[in-house]
Amino acid sequence: METAPAYIFEANYTSAGWYEVKVVVSDGELSVEHSWILTVTNVNREPVIDSYSPTYNPTITEEETQIFTVTTSDPDGDMLTVEWYLNNTLVDTDTSYTFIGNYASAGSYEIKVVVFDGDLHANHTWTLTVTNVNRAPILTNPLPDKSFDEDHTLLAFSLNDYFSDPDGEKLTYTVSGNNHVSVIINPDGTVNLSASENWYGNETITFRATDPYNEYVEDTIIVAVNPVNDAPIISGLSDQPLMEDVTFWYDITPYISDVDNDISDLVVSTNSSYITVHNSNHTLEMTYPNGITVDYVRITVSDGILSDYEDVIFTITPVNDAPTISGIPAQYATEDTDLYLDISPYINDVDNSTDELTVSANSSYATVNGFMITFNYPNGILSENVRITVSDGINASHQDIMVIVTPVNDAPVINSFTPVSNPVIDEGEQQVFTVSASDVDNTDLIITWYLDDNPVGTGNTYTFTSDYNSAGTYTVKAVVSDGSLADEKIWTLTVDDVKKQEKGFIPGFETAILLAALICILLYRKYRIE
Repeated sequence: METAPAYIFEANYTSAGWYEVKVVVSDGELSVEHSWILTVTNVNREPVIDSYSPTYNPTITEEETQIFTVTTSDPDGDMLTVEWYLNNTLVDTDTSYTFIGNYASAGSYEIKVVVFDGDLHANHTWTLTVTNVNRAPILTNPLPDKSFDEDHTLLAFSLNDYFSDPDGEKLTYTVSGNNHVSVIINPDGTVNLSASENWYGNETITFRATDPYNEYVEDTIIVAVNPVNDAPIISGLSDQPLMEDVTFWYDITPYISDVDNDISDLVVSTNSSYITVHNSNHTLEMTYPNGITVDYVRITVSDGILSDYEDVIFTITPVNDAPTISGIPAQYATEDTDLYLDISPYINDVDNSTDELTVSANSSYATVNGFMITFNYPNGILSENVRITVSDGINASHQDIMVIVTPVNDAPVINSFTPVSNPVIDEGEQQVFTVSASDVDNTDLIITWYLDDNPVGTGNTYTFTSDYNSAGTYTVKAVVSDGSLADEKIWTLTVDDVKKQEKGFIPGFETAILLAALICILLYRKYRIE
């Protein structure tokens, strides 16, 4: 109770609740008062970890345990919840937590305890280090003894199936005791066994598995190598360059051997149809025809039980073969008429396509266009022996054929004539016409002259004689005949009328008369004036 004009309410962490605060003012007789309701709200305080153990970050070895404990309190007296976390994973809710290690626990761990009053919390964190404790490798099963045939390789077993490490460490495998037996330990732990060439017998071999800390375990086996017949060997053959159509001998004796048999007992064979094998001396005889440029040959040698082979390549250099031409029959031509001969059915070339070939003929009467030969024989040629040649540009072949020509009668030919143009003469004049003719087939020619289609004479010359009644136009024709065919020449002859010229129709006469008359008139006027 206060009597001062002011009152201070002091709250603590236990004061939460409702309070009535009243002030009374009195003069001794009378009084007045006022009341307040004071609410004090609760303020929660976080819990407290009073102590913890261990007080340091502990280190243990695998298979050890570590106990973690805490003592806690809450200033408000609240009920507390304790939670333990291992690497942020809830593992316990007691006031203590025990970490139990094993041989796989090596590493670093975060241990955290959280104390919670339902609203606020307190925590503490340890770093727990678990150190590795190495355990030696172990042999899970005895390694089995192995046997295999001479000159073979055996995938024996996987060491991973017989050795292991309790700590899961990677093991390193080694081998000892082997002299003739080759042991290959592959990265995946598998073991390949083989022996020296042609060796057989038994060897004792020890396998060791070692972990990274040099702890190890061993096991020993017996490896038996069985004797077997060895295959003959063929090796060292080389690819060969050959020539087409040329026989090549290849002695392969230096390239074959057999540790179990004499070389004379071995049999050689090939897969090539172009090779003949002479096993008496192990020699190959081969001849390659046209068109074969490469032969992939497998040469095999056998002792009757086992065999070996080697593949070689024979490269054949083509030898250019001349094209062939044959079978063209005799040809029959007609004089002055084209004869066409297609020789494409009669030629062949094993090395080249036909469009790479060229054809020629030694006749001046032949024209060659591709594989078509055109013959045309003039008068007087009754037969000709023609050589037709086909070439690939390097080599050539030919065939001689006979061309028989059937003669054809040729018309005679007028070689020259006079006059060379159509003549014009006056009445009373003569005009001589001549022709010169020839015939490749005949020498006896008949020349007939026609005047306006009427025969007027024979021979090389015809003379037209006019009189003063002959004015006009005439057709003069010379026909040269061999009795079957003919040639002709036609002129148009003009004979001018002389009488008409004398009457003033001579060209220029009228003009002369007029000029003379004009001169007379002029002279008359001149002398009259004088």
